[in-house]
Amino acid sequence: MSLPMIQSCDGCGLCCLHVSFPPYHRDEIAALPPDVQDSLAAASTTRAMQYAATGADETPCMFLDLLTRRCRHYDHRPEICQDYETGGVECLSIRNELEWGPPV
Repeated sequence: MSLPMIQSCDGCGLCCLHVSFPPYHRDEIAALPPDVQDSLAAASTTRAMQYAATGADETPCMFLDLLTRRCRHYDHRPEICQDYETGGVECLSIRNELEWGPPV
């Protein structure tokens, strides 16, 4: 099945559903504002406890708001997320695999 091209990630968040933690490089974390660093630290403890209890390591990114499917810290998202191309090869591959249409 070939899905239509999308122009915006708004309301999608599919690429964020299985990454658990934002994929920052160490040098990126040091450059984050203190409140975002605190959020990462608190969430890493929570995620570690969830993993210990369930063994699930592919949970939604802790920055993903599951209701809006938007990044809570969009302005401070990791470089790899900034480089992720809307409608690019990875995006289309994930959408096709899950038969995920454009955001509505």
